Amino acid sequence: MKMRMIFKNSPSVLILVPTMGGGGAERLASYLSLHLKAKKTIMLYYPEIVYDYSGEVVVLHRNKKERRGFLKFLYNILPFKKSLRLALNAYKVRKIKSRIKPDVSISFSNETNLANILGSIGEKKILTVHNQNLEIPQDFPWRVIYRVIMRLLYPKADCIAAVSKGIKFNLVKLGIPENKIEVIYNPIDCDYIKKKRTELLDSIFENSEFIVSVGNLRKDKGQWYLLRAFKKVKSFYKNLKLVFIGGVVERRYASYIFRLSKDLGFRTYVWSEGGRISQDFDVYFLGFQNNPFKYVSRAKAFVLPSVYEGFSYVIVEALGCGVPVISADCPFGPREILAPDTDFLKVANGIEFARYGVLTHPFDGKIKTSKDELTYEENMLADAIISLLRNPALVERYRKVAEERASDFNIERIIGKYESIMFT
Repeated sequence: MKMRMIFKNSPSVLILVPTMGGGGAERLASYLSLHLKAKKTIMLYYPEIVYDYSGEVVVLHRNKKERRGFLKFLYNILPFKKSLRLALNAYKVRKIKSRIKPDVSISFSNETNLANILGSIGEKKILTVHNQNLEIPQDFPWRVIYRVIMRLLYPKADCIAAVSKGIKFNLVKLGIPENKIEVIYNPIDCDYIKKKRTELLDSIFENSEFIVSVGNLRKDKGQWYLLRAFKKVKSFYKNLKLVFIGGVVERRYASYIFRLSKDLGFRTYVWSEGGRISQDFDVYFLGFQNNPFKYVSRAKAFVLPSVYEGFSYVIVEALGCGVPVISADCPFGPREILAPDTDFLKVANGIEFARYGVLTHPFDGKIKTSKDELTYEENMLADAIISLLRNPALVERYRKVAEERASDFNIERIIGKYESIMFT
């Protein structure tokens, strides 16, 4: 039986997160800093902040190039690189904890999770896991080493918050005790989204019909599948436009995406290339936007072509904008959000018109060119978009249930679950 922790004063919480830049884990850290009833200190690895926050900020590294000389030489040679970084960060985390003496520490990535445990001073430790592949390095031997490290260290946490049932499933497969893991979905601020989605939009988009996709430009987000599927959609809806919102995370991948869009014959606007934006383009890459909701709320549909997710914040935010959602049925998150009454391990075969949105056959992650034939999965994505646009009654049905589903993830509901695992 859990006993409630007793604090003489307001509890002290240390939030460990690499940055407060764009991303689901960072957004959760932001929400917790704003809503937890506690004294908060936010420890960042690097001073990148785009989200609102509340609390004192402590930064471990002023920039990513501060290592020099022999230390830099060691850092860049395997096996020293990752082990030295982990050891140094754990040492710095412990020093910070010794200074502020938190009652609870909560971390938001595999790297900060490990530092949180190794840098413990006896406080209650909460880990959060957000990524379907658990952020395990893919390069050998670190793939094996990290699995062993996680299996040894993660059970030392007081609780592990998995952002979806699929993440919990993978943690248990890794060897983490099931009784250590709580599934807590990521929260959204429904009132904030309702306010921001009504802000004025550039007349270019106010007077255009478009579909939208939100996600940083990196390979796991699968934007090339949507671009290729959009070629088929455009043959039915010649005036329809495609809007991508998200910054560059992988430069080589971003260059490939921009080139693919042009090779497919689309008139393509890329924010980083400059030039005047107008209604003359077919595809728009708008980069990071402080307010993506004003675009999403005006779209005909929100489309997510991800290869994998951990939860998919953007789907819930799109629902909060009252927009029909079409998503690849990737592992994990989209099915749990859009088809909560089904088994989270089920996979759509073709197109599935689920309770709160449309799921399509997942993608395999293989890069394509403009000359390759559309795959079965890409055809299914295109057909799902076309079917939705052709069926006003279906659009209206999904619009009506969107905000109802989004309310299940409202911050007031979720914050209580975090307070339960942190302060009991």
